[in-house]
Amino acid sequence: MPTFDVLGCCVSRDIFNYLDQEAYFLDKKITLYTNAHTCDRSLGSLEEYLPLFGKSDFMRRMAKILIAGDVFEVLGNNDDGSNNTTSNCTERYLRNPRSKWLVMDLANERFPLQLWQYKEQFGMMPVCWDTYKWGEAIKNKTKELAITDWHFADRNVRQYRDSVERYVDSLLEVYDSDHIIYVQTRLCDDVRDDAENRMYSLTKNADRYKGIDELWRRKKGNQLIEAAEKIFLEKAKDAYIIPFPKDVFINSNHIWGTHPLHYDDLYYEYAAAAIKLIAKDNVKNTDDRKKLIERELMFLKKQYENKFSRLRGLAVRNE
Repeated sequence: MPTFDVLGCCVSRDIFNYLDQEAYFLDKKITLYTNAHTCDRSLGSLEEYLPLFGKSDFMRRMAKILIAGDVFEVLGNNDDGSNNTTSNCTERYLRNPRSKWLVMDLANERFPLQLWQYKEQFGMMPVCWDTYKWGEAIKNKTKELAITDWHFADRNVRQYRDSVERYVDSLLEVYDSDHIIYVQTRLCDDVRDDAENRMYSLTKNADRYKGIDELWRRKKGNQLIEAAEKIFLEKAKDAYIIPFPKDVFINSNHIWGTHPLHYDDLYYEYAAAAIKLIAKDNVKNTDDRKKLIERELMFLKKQYENKFSRLRGLAVRNE
């Protein structure tokens, strides 16, 4: 039975809702906030304020990993920050490293960064609504937290590349590159409302979709994702890639609400089918097999591009 870890945003995690998890066992998931520019810093002293973070124990576990800067230790030691970890999973992986797959994306590279300083610790924190609210809540409790220096990760190009390269190198210490499945993600502009059978543009209907990042932020986010992706693919040459189909749109009925990364069900069906192709029977990878799978993935991508196009055609376009 193939076993999987997930590292990235909600997209990679939600693919497993479309898979039989008895056959495709999801072991660890680290799917909020952590990116290449925050995982080598430590703000562990903020742990006392974790009860103020988010709305769930899962979110607080992810925030704990973020402030500790120990994502690679967690992945390597089979510890997701909860109290339910077992050592036999790590032992199983060490005995047979090819039994473990990593499904990952780089969507979290889209986040801007801030410098957080607490007592004598400092580190970069991704800027999103949850971290913003958390920072404000902490500042209401203590004067020792300082938040400064809002910027995008590629402000310093050399530092940016170094961060991503260290991130990928650390992943390759835990996983064989031919057992990494990279999920391409892009922030979308078009949203389908199933109840109305209409297709809307986030840009042209900003009043309808208040709270969504502006077009320039979505473009900048995609630029950051693509730049990090290029570096990743240069270093992890044997990784499998689930390519992002054209004509993908998001859905206002998504379980997590409307967001440029909350795709229509068709996308998750596509990505789940891709994982089945790649990881079926957990077979040994060879160059010939990889070429075969890549051809099958391109055919699958074309199939779903046709489905997305047809579904777009059935909807009324509301500019």
